[in-house]
Amino acid sequence: MKNFKEHFRQLARQNLTTITDVIVLAAYKALNAKSNTDKLEIFISILGQSFTPVTNPIKLANGQTPHQKLKIQLAGGRIWFSDGSSTNTLKQIVEKEVAENAEETLLFSQLFANALDRISDIRETQYSYVFVNPGLSASQRIVQTNHAAIELGHELNRQNISIKDLHLVLCPLTDANAISNLLSENNIGELLLI
Repeated sequence: MKNFKEHFRQLARQNLTTITDVIVLAAYKALNAKSNTDKLEIFISILGQSFTPVTNPIKLANGQTPHQKLKIQLAGGRIWFSDGSSTNTLKQIVEKEVAENAEETLLFSQLFANALDRISDIRETQYSYVFVNPGLSASQRIVQTNHAAIELGHELNRQNISIKDLHLVLCPLTDANAISNLLSENNIGELLLI
């Protein structure tokens, strides 16, 4: 196996590292670890330290998932940027910069596939927003919020979404039309009016 750490250092000095390079480095470290710990566990641990999941509610509401870019890369895809450039695939980097034979390429491929299975098992968080009129009395805001939560529970049940995967966000409703327009302009989920 070629020394990918040195290649990575050269890229880092030139500020040319990509998400793909980081994943290959994590796999390289895991496969070369002297520890008796399972290589997949080491790889997943390094990935967890290297990549922060997306938590921005707007991005999540617009369909992005917390580990989307990582999953795309592990599945062998490319990430395209707005300037038209793209990343190399993991396989291209492994074959060009790391593996010295087909067996080593296979080791990396298996590690990527197993990690993708594990990351795909991670539940994706759902966000639901409850808007309440701040002009109501405190007791009425509580009652109305509870009504909305009950309706949301029914909807989650119909869509087979677990409440374990849900973050409930309570927001003041100052202008219903403006909020409705904002949600539709940003393609944020469904609006359930009760």
